[in-house]
Formats: sequence, C-alpha cells, structure tokens
Amino acid sequence: MRPEVRRARRLMRRIRSTKSRIYVDPFGPVPIEILKVYPFGQFVSPRETPRLEVDPNSLFRALMEYLYDVRIRERFEFTFSKEGNIKDVILNGERIGSIRAKDHFFVPNIRGARLILEKSEYPRNRVIIKKEAEDFVSRGKSVFCKFVLDLDSELRPMQYVPVVNEEDELIAVGKLILSPREVFDFERHVAVRVKRGVMN
Repeated sequence: MRPEVRRARRLMRRIRSTKSRIYVDPFGPVPIEILKVYPFGQFVSPRETPRLEVDPNSLFRALMEYLYDVRIRERFEFTFSKEGNIKDVILNGERIGSIRAKDHFFVPNIRGARLILEKSEYPRNRVIIKKEAEDFVSRGKSVFCKFVLDLDSELRPMQYVPVVNEEDELIAVGKLILSPREVFDFERHVAVRVKRGVMN
C-alpha cells in the first residue's frame, strides 16, 4: 500500500519499448532497463535482483517512457561514470541532459526540455506560468505557486520539468518541489526550483 509502490506499478504500464522484465518484490514484473531507477534500485527486497547489461539507448527510451510517457526513436550518444552508469546524454553532438546518480532520473537542460515538449501533447509534462512571471523565470529565478497557471497532474515532486508560458513557449527547466495538487494550495511557496532559464 506504499504510495511509491502503487505509483511505480502504474507508471510501468507506460513502458512499451521493451518486453524483458524481471520480477521484483513488491513491484511485480519490472523492465530490466529501469532496475536502477527509483524506487526499484533503492528498495530492499528479500530476493536478490540481478544486474544485467542493457543497451544505453534502450535504457534511455524506457526511462523517458517511465518518467514522461514519451516515445523516443532517436539514437543517442552517452558518457559514463567510473561505475559504468550513464552520465551525460548527447543528441546530434549536443548534450541534452544527464542521469542523476542517486535515483537515475533524467535531468534535462534547455535542449532536453525542448525534446520533452516536442514529444508531448499540450499540456502534458509542463508547468505553465502566468505572463507576469516570464521575465524573471527566464533569467533563472524560481517559479512561485502564485504564478502557476496550470500543470500536468501526472508530474511528481523532484522530477525535472519544462516551464512554459501561456503560448507554450519554453521559458525554463527546473525541479518540481511540490505535488501538482499542493501547488494550488500555496502562494508564496516555491513550485519549481529553476535549473536553467532560456535567458541565462
């Protein structure tokens, strides 16, 4: 009944790019590509979960399906850490983001945020802000709750998301601090801690 277990089971239904799965208590059949992703890689299970070699492109496709429910067909290049984990994600010679070591989530930069938007129908995978906040958010300032016009209800705290204006133009990318429901319960609290604005 733990919320992260129930949510993980639901989000796994998004993954269609692979059929290779391993049973992991208490989640059930988990795609081998996301075995290191939170909460699967951070959960203590009575059964030992094998660590398998996975093609990096297959891993990244499954990760993007799990986190953002988007289908990726492009082929990417990668840099790797000393432990062999993906560090940077590169498309057409340009870095589009990195994989966060602690939970193996994708942390997009501005180019990566544009890719997410291109693959997502409006208003999916977006935090939409009011016009009066555009200038300071585009310069890297945090998004406060009172300036949020709307956001995708499927987003979750600590996930990196594109921030757009009312015309669906990318303004920034940052980490969601509150759940979508909580954003509208506050005014002065930070909703998105901006990592990079299009103007900085």
